Parts: sequence; C-alpha cells; structure tokens
Amino acid sequence: MEMFNRFPAACMLVNTIGKPNFMCNNRFRAMVGYTEEEIADIMNTDFRVLLDEKDVLLLREQLREANGTDTCVKQSLQLTTKEGKKLYTSCEANTSHRNDGDYFLCSITDITEMREMQMRLREEQRRFRNAMRSTGDVVYEYFIADDKMIIYDSANNNDLNKDEVWFELENFSSVAVENGYVHNEDIMLLYPLWKGKEYKSMEIRMLSGKKSKEYIWVEFLGSLVLDDDGKPYMSIGVIRNINESKQKTLLWKKKAERDSLTGLYNNNAVRAQIEAYLDEGGKEKTNALVVVDLDDFKMVNDTYGHRFGDKVIKEVADMLTDCFGEDDIIGRIGGDEYLVFCRDMLEMTVIKERLANLFDCFANNPIGLKDRYVVKASVGVAISPQDGTTYKKLFDKADQNLYKIKRSGKNTHTFSE
Repeated sequence: MEMFNRFPAACMLVNTIGKPNFMCNNRFRAMVGYTEEEIADIMNTDFRVLLDEKDVLLLREQLREANGTDTCVKQSLQLTTKEGKKLYTSCEANTSHRNDGDYFLCSITDITEMREMQMRLREEQRRFRNAMRSTGDVVYEYFIADDKMIIYDSANNNDLNKDEVWFELENFSSVAVENGYVHNEDIMLLYPLWKGKEYKSMEIRMLSGKKSKEYIWVEFLGSLVLDDDGKPYMSIGVIRNINESKQKTLLWKKKAERDSLTGLYNNNAVRAQIEAYLDEGGKEKTNALVVVDLDDFKMVNDTYGHRFGDKVIKEVADMLTDCFGEDDIIGRIGGDEYLVFCRDMLEMTVIKERLANLFDCFANNPIGLKDRYVVKASVGVAISPQDGTTYKKLFDKADQNLYKIKRSGKNTHTFSE
C-alpha cells in the first residue's frame, strides 16, 4: 500500500470479482478533482459519472483474460473530472494479490494534451492532403522512428474526408534499396529524409508505379513535424513528378558538355569530371591521363577535304570508345586532340594493353572506301600520383611526353621516365 501511494502516476485498485471495491491514491483524486468520499459515492451509485462505460467494459474483459498471468494490460481510459472536462488517459494494469482476493493495480497517465495534439495534427494533415489533391501531386508521410512510408492516392480520390492509401511500406530505408524502388545512384540523397534532417527539396529517380520497372524523376518537398520534446518524428510533404522537365534539363546539360561532332565530352566537361574525381578521393589511386594527338592532320584536310577530316575525327572518337573502358573519361579537347582519363588502375599493364589495342585499331581500320586513310597519332601519358595529383600537373606532364614523341618520329606513345 505504501508503494501504491507513492506510485509516480495516478493509481487505483480494482477487485476482479464480488462486490465493487475501488481504491485510488491522492494523484488520482487530484487528477479528477473529487474527494475520496465523493469517489466512493460515485463508485457505489453510478461509476459512469467518472469512467467511460465502453472503456470500463473493454478493460474489464481484458483484465479477466489476463487474470492469473503476468500479462500487463494496456488500454486508453477516458475520465470525466468534477468540472466536466474529458480526460484521455493511458491505463496499464497488473494483477495484485491481497488477503481478500485478487486486485488489479492500475497506473493511469494523463495523455489529454498529447491526444489533442495528435488530433490537431491529423486534422492539419487531412487539410494538407486535401489541398494537394488539386495539384496532382502525391502526398506522403514518413515516420522516422518506425521507418514507415505512407503515400496517399490524392489525385484519384474525390472523397475529401477519406484518405486512400496507395502505398504503405515498413522498413522503407532498407526495403526501398533491396527492391530497387529508388535508383541505386540516388539512394544516399534520401539520407536527410531517413535521419529526420531538414531539406529544401530532393530530386531522385523512383519507380513510376508498384509494378513498373521504369524510373522517373520525382521531387520530394516536405517539412518536419516535431514531438513535444522538439525532436523530429515525422516528415510530411509531396512527391512531385518532374520527369519531363528534368529530362529536358539533362538534355541541355548533356549538349553543353558534349562535343557536337563526336559526342565525346568537351574540354571543359573533361576537366571538371577529372578534378571532381581527384577531389573526392581519386588522388590516392593509380590513374592515367592520356593525350592523343593525330599526326599530320592538316594534310588530311588539305588533301581530302574538311568533310573527310570530320569523318576521321568522328571515327577516331569511336575507336577510343571501343578501346577504353566504360569507367574511363573520354573527351575531345581540340580540333584533332583527344584526352582519356583511366581511373583506378590496379596495374600499369592495364594502360599499356589499352594503348596497344588502340594502335592496332588505328592500323587495322583504314578510313574511307577509296583513299583508305590509316590513322597515325602521337600519345603522351602521365600517371598519378607520381606525375601529379591535379588535372593541370597531369595534363602538363602528358603534354610534355606527347611532344617528345612528336620530335622523335611520331605514331607511338610514351610514359614518364
């Protein structure tokens, strides 16, 4: 009984069978505003003045089932104070044994403020989703601690008072990755969402439907909802289809980065990509920067004409693409000059084999049906990190090696000494 009276939450004791027997501590009486005598009178006449009848019947049924076990019963219990105010409480009950029979010790916590906040939040969420229906955007709710994503079919739902769940996913951060719902290259962009961080917007590729295998570009626009302690517990916002506009943007970006004749990266794009790679950890790896310059190309234009010269430029670009790897950065940096950057080579034999293949390709693939022009080129190579760890140092070294070849006979390649 001493523990009962010192319990940190409001508390009451209720017998399981026989005539009603109800006891409560000071915290419970303070919560409802009644004296001990008033509560005793209420319980002997009509308990419904104090306790919600439906909640009591449900609690009583659960207590019967739990009697004789160690099960802790948890249930909401609505109370009415002496002033007539409704209180929402959380009730947890365990069996307590006394000389006159079995009782249930019930601890009661006032959750009225939290319940009202949740109701206001649900109402705000409903209004938000209703407002989004006219935009055609998809509304989402992401619960951070539970890692649960709910997406509502706002556009196709005409009942403003009913939420149609289109997609609900537990363990969203792991399942979305495992099942490919989010494009592999964009997974880390969702990190702020998963960790409850602020973000303005996120553009990622997601599957266009439940059973689709097609990725489309979408934009996440959302805001964080904080709990009573000021910590983020959910994010609510919209997922907007931006696929058409994003594809146009990417197309223009590609045109800005590409050489119009060959389709290779242009000089600025090559340099930007190499510098980004080196800055992001590539300096510690073995890389090769290769500069390829066609020998006597002015003679080709003068002899065969500029149209044939353009054909040569383009076919050399195709040969470079065939001879180097998919991870290599290949670009045209001048009229008849190309650059290849081979990333993260485990052995030097790799670059030597690729250059040997390139010169075999030049020798065995003459260009033109009539004149059968055989490509000849001088190639300079710089290796990082020994020749440098910046684009400028590597390019300057490769350029020096290139002109050693030009002065000594052309149509071959050289590395740094």
